[in-house]
Amino acid sequence: MDAVRIGTLMLACGAGVIMVKSLATLVLFGPVSAAGRHQGPGLVLVNTVLMPAVLFLTALWGRRKGAGHPFVVGVPVSVAVLTLTAATNVLSHDASAGSQVFLVLPVLYAAYFLRPAAAAVVTGWAVVMAIVTVLTVAPEQDSSLFYFGTALVITAVVLTRAQKAAHDAEDELARMASQDALTGLASRWVLDEAAAAALAEPAGAAMALMVVDVDLFKDINDAFGHPGGDAALVGVADHLREHAHDSDIVSRLGGDEFAVLMMGCSRGEAMARGEAVVRGANERGATHGTRFTLSAGLAHAPDDAVEVTQLYVVADRRLYEAKQRGRNRLVGPED
Repeated sequence: MDAVRIGTLMLACGAGVIMVKSLATLVLFGPVSAAGRHQGPGLVLVNTVLMPAVLFLTALWGRRKGAGHPFVVGVPVSVAVLTLTAATNVLSHDASAGSQVFLVLPVLYAAYFLRPAAAAVVTGWAVVMAIVTVLTVAPEQDSSLFYFGTALVITAVVLTRAQKAAHDAEDELARMASQDALTGLASRWVLDEAAAAALAEPAGAAMALMVVDVDLFKDINDAFGHPGGDAALVGVADHLREHAHDSDIVSRLGGDEFAVLMMGCSRGEAMARGEAVVRGANERGATHGTRFTLSAGLAHAPDDAVEVTQLYVVADRRLYEAKQRGRNRLVGPED
């Protein structure tokens, strides 16, 4: 659930709580506030109708205007809740802990869902509202303001830091899911999503999927060890990048298998580019003391398939055929 929805839900719930509290007090104790003061008809109307109505209207405004702008809506929403809560407490002559606790809710919301600057603004305003309420209704309780304000600030700081740590962890997980750690190439998930999106377009998309395998990679590992094998994989990644266009997606599928998604190219162009990749590997010098050759299978959409899984099936079948023919070659739709 996003920040705007949470904010508007908080407003609606706040309106409901204020209305229920006011009505319950009116039914059980008559027009008497929590502090034992008499409430006139005007004050009863404000507490039971006007303030809840303002909160509900603010919630509707936030819901309609806040899509994509949680900061712009979140701060006014939080400030509105704090101001109306304080106004209700002042009009009801209620500075008890039970009434002041509602000032904590917007701080929790801002610290968790909004940016640190917004959380600081909301927390500062909550402290101001607490000061106004206590000094207006019960100035003899001013000593409690220090403890309440400190608790608000500590709560906001702890939640803000926890949320930042959570966002950083999410960003790192997203990076790990979208990028191969060894070569820096895109993950298979990124390639598959791009291919599926292009194929889903109404007119379809002309593209080619080339699956590439390092020939006799086990021999490279046996001869140079795993560091040499890793160096060869990095060299293959660099080689594929050098031959890729800006619109292409180069991915490491796993192990010594790679894939190149060639966007917007004809079958003939894809074959020519694939041949250049395989031929270039033969002409490439040793990378960290290791040399490599490549075998590749190429499938074209929409000629060979119009669905991502089938593109892989065709490309893998042609890659196997390239290896059966002696490796170091490309097999595509024109073979």
